[in-house]
Amino acid sequence: MRIIAGIAKGTPLKGRRTKYLRPTSDMVREGLFNMLGNRIPGSSFLDLYAGTGAVGIEALSRGASAATFVERRAELAELVRENLEKTHLAAEAKVICADATRAVARLTAQGERFDFVFADPPYYTDTQQLLDQVHMIMKQEGILICQHSRNEAAPLPAGLERTDQRPFGDTVLSFYRAAPAASPNRSDSQGSGGKP
Repeated sequence: MRIIAGIAKGTPLKGRRTKYLRPTSDMVREGLFNMLGNRIPGSSFLDLYAGTGAVGIEALSRGASAATFVERRAELAELVRENLEKTHLAAEAKVICADATRAVARLTAQGERFDFVFADPPYYTDTQQLLDQVHMIMKQEGILICQHSRNEAAPLPAGLERTDQRPFGDTVLSFYRAAPAASPNRSDSQGSGGKP
């Protein structure tokens, strides 16, 4: 793994040999950030189920002003910190070693709000309780990105509507925004081809 673009471009990231780690590939990260484009500079980014921290670190490298990483396994939270130090981006980052659902509840209570929330839970895991809370930590124009297997149905987070969906081999990225208050959820009619 390496950082693809920005001030830390080309920096290799550390990994771990563990069944609990499934890093987001360079191809998926490059596709994601090509889609988000010039909205990243100056933004705030939340990386849930952070693993190596590659996605949030990529956001920082490309100009995000701050990133928060949530990883419940202590050895992986430490790995995120090591990769932040390696890329010289630790000053703009916060690492929380906690269960994602509890971390989101805590961040909500603290009044934290993010422009981007990236969630990459273990495949085939029930994350409905977490995703139903996510809209509370998103800014008004914020975007939630969920990474999931192509063999899983796209998540349906409360208070949000799906605006786009992009496949990358066996991986799919689904994009969500706040659902308009006066209209029904249109996620079934907006599967792909739009802007996130």
